[in-house]
Amino acid sequence: VIIPRMEYDLVAKKPIYCSSARINTKGKREFTYGRMEIRAKASKAKGTWSAGWMLGANNDTKTWPLCGEIDILEHIGRLKKHLLFSLHSKNHNHTRKDGIQYTTNVTFDVDFSDDFHVYAMEWTKDYIEYFVDGKSYCRYNKADDTDQSHDSWPFDKPFYLILNTAVGGGLGGPVDDSNIPFEFIIDYVRVYQKK
Repeated sequence: VIIPRMEYDLVAKKPIYCSSARINTKGKREFTYGRMEIRAKASKAKGTWSAGWMLGANNDTKTWPLCGEIDILEHIGRLKKHLLFSLHSKNHNHTRKDGIQYTTNVTFDVDFSDDFHVYAMEWTKDYIEYFVDGKSYCRYNKADDTDQSHDSWPFDKPFYLILNTAVGGGLGGPVDDSNIPFEFIIDYVRVYQKK
């Protein structure tokens, strides 16, 4: 799916038209628990936002953030050595300023747009843990939240996988069109689950 987007070049005072792409497994393959791995090379262009993430499969009836969101990989092109690991729910999301935010910002010694890396998430009924190249960087435990309801932890039902590169916007930032075409290269996606 190609999603058109318009940004505005403040220097030249003209609109810049870009497109971004998204693929997802909704209605094809949905998952509850397991280990998800994405081997990818993130986009290096300023204004891009490479992501591998999941949404609750019930998002037709329970819109975001009630459906839940699990971000396995978020890389912002202008922050080449930086990753975000996040969980979003009704009670815990970036639009709320009054509570716990399940977002961890990590700065690394490598530029994620220079080479492939394996981004992984282990998801159980009790926790969600994030890994890069086999090393754990953060873990969110359900038991750490005083509110054990679905509004805080909706991560106990089917989710589907999304891979996309967003262009511009609040997190992507101003677009540098000198780097077109923008590339977020996926080598593989693997899902491991117990039978």
